Amino acid sequence: MAQFKLIWMYQICIFGIIVIISHCVEGRCRIFPNNTHVCLCHCENNCMGGCQICDKGYGGSRRIFCQKQNIVFGQPSAQENNYSKQFDSSKAVDGDMTTYCKVQERSEGVWWRVDLNTHRAISTINITMDTIAGVEYYIYVIDESMLINKYSLCKSTKTVQAEKNNLMLNCKSDMIGKAIEIHTPPQVPLKIYEVSLNMCTDGTYGEECDSLCPRECNNTCNKKTGECDRCPLGFTSGSCNRTCSSLCGSMGCNIKDGRCVNCANGFWGKDCTKRCSRECHSVCQRESGYCKECSSGYAFNGSTCVQCPSGSFGNSCASKCDANCKDGLCVAESGDCTDCSDGKYGKKCQNNCSEKCLNSSCSASTGKCFHCAVGYEGLECKQCLVGYFGKACRNMCTNNCKKHDCDHLTGACFSCEDGMYGPYCNQTCPSVCKDRKCLQNGECVACKNGRYGLKCEFLCPPVWCSRCDKKTGLCFECQSGRYGSDCLKTCMPECRNGCSITNGSCGQSRNIPLLKTSNANLGMVNIIILTGTTFLIVFSVVFLAKICRMQKERNGSKRRSHRGVMSWREQSSSQRYRSLEEEPPYQNTTVENQAVAATESANNTGEASATTSEEVNEARESVANLSKLYQRIVSFDEVQIRRQRNLSSDSSLPYENVDIKNNDMVVTYSKY
Repeated sequence: MAQFKLIWMYQICIFGIIVIISHCVEGRCRIFPNNTHVCLCHCENNCMGGCQICDKGYGGSRRIFCQKQNIVFGQPSAQENNYSKQFDSSKAVDGDMTTYCKVQERSEGVWWRVDLNTHRAISTINITMDTIAGVEYYIYVIDESMLINKYSLCKSTKTVQAEKNNLMLNCKSDMIGKAIEIHTPPQVPLKIYEVSLNMCTDGTYGEECDSLCPRECNNTCNKKTGECDRCPLGFTSGSCNRTCSSLCGSMGCNIKDGRCVNCANGFWGKDCTKRCSRECHSVCQRESGYCKECSSGYAFNGSTCVQCPSGSFGNSCASKCDANCKDGLCVAESGDCTDCSDGKYGKKCQNNCSEKCLNSSCSASTGKCFHCAVGYEGLECKQCLVGYFGKACRNMCTNNCKKHDCDHLTGACFSCEDGMYGPYCNQTCPSVCKDRKCLQNGECVACKNGRYGLKCEFLCPPVWCSRCDKKTGLCFECQSGRYGSDCLKTCMPECRNGCSITNGSCGQSRNIPLLKTSNANLGMVNIIILTGTTFLIVFSVVFLAKICRMQKERNGSKRRSHRGVMSWREQSSSQRYRSLEEEPPYQNTTVENQAVAATESANNTGEASATTSEEVNEARESVANLSKLYQRIVSFDEVQIRRQRNLSSDSSLPYENVDIKNNDMVVTYSKY
């Protein structure tokens, strides 16, 4: 049984003798270095350790594992009639020379047949049979096609001796067929021992099939000469080592002489070296060069192709140029217009020039305007001139737009002239903005003194605050004579040029560092400050009232009259009211300074006793507390009045009287 093996065979030289060393593995056969072939191992011992005996149906050199194949071995066979089953037709193709088939003689002669299953090239047939001297035997090759058997005589032979003969019959020429038949003349029997038709397996050639086909032959070659039967597409010569001409077409070239089987598109002639004319649609007749088909833009005039007449184009000039083509002219091959009518552009002049083009005139190929219509500019006239906007750029930008420039679609200003804001700059900046300058959304660039907020809509909270932070409203500059973060403290009298805003020391005032607060937290900060201030005032009033009552009860039995000091609580109603605009009886203008002056006057008279001195100190402390409370109340009241009356921080609020009665303070403002 034939076995598929991978055969590794190396050719080496030992003392001048070529030796082939082989090793078989399933599937492939490598014979000689750098030469790989697919093959069969046809040895009884599966080729392991070399080939000693060939399988039935195979022969040839055992060094490459019996590559000569008897292609009729085991094939279907038939004969005129069976002498007996012991001598049926298959005995002639069983590979055993001791068995035979036998057919009795008949008046019209007898025959024997073997089928090959496929078309084969047949040249030599080996037959071992008994012959009769002087009798002629006939061997036929049969080609079955279209259900008709075509008999071709391969060989007829005579023998001079009646004996078992080994006949090697060579056909008159190589023949192609699918079956072989042996015929006898009438009244001659037929006895055949073995029939063989030997061929080399694919990839081998030679008398004993011990040579390998060139690798370029795609594993097949002439079984006698070794020349390639066929080459890979694009190659030629017996060894397929030459390339076909690049002018050859898809069928390549002849394996023997290298001539093109067909020409590549666009070429013609015996060697395909001549180029077809441009009027031909790539293919022309190889012998004459005449077009088989005309190119687009041409039509047959007899046997030649001529260009389309004006106004037509395409295959066989069957199409008409577009009506938008100027003068009805177009390119014969494609139908593209050579030029366009006025107002049109494009390959087929299918597009209209833009209305932004002056007189709707544009380039026929690109559509770009030669000149822009009024109100447009740019390479494609898509932009409005500065100062214009809207459809067809007919509208003018408002005069309040800076540089008279606005969006060419909506007319919205890019920026506004000073003093105006809004998308179209038609709104006036608030008067509280410094120099009436604001952003386009209406926010002030800066505020006038005493104002804060995005649009400077708020007054700075402390009444004595001259300037405050625009965002937070926190004061950073006090009116003359005041200092502190809330400007509630009074500079000392000796400070003629004002005092430090931070600690009250005499000298040039300085700004207070600002607390950084975001706009989002501004409202919350103001609420917290107002709530805290209100709570502090209420708590201070209640606390001081309680202290005063306790003091009054403790000093009820004490002497209350003092010559140098007039008790605030014992003054008559008319004496307690005093205009703040009048010169006070004491040089200092604050309530606290009046109490100090009264104390000094009492000390100078020498009539104050220890008890009087103690009462004076208590009165001074009470007056000082009331003075602080007074300053906060006045500041808070003035802020409320300014907000209600929409007054700036620059306007004054003259108050007429300050009354401290039973530890209660009442402030009366004039004109309000």
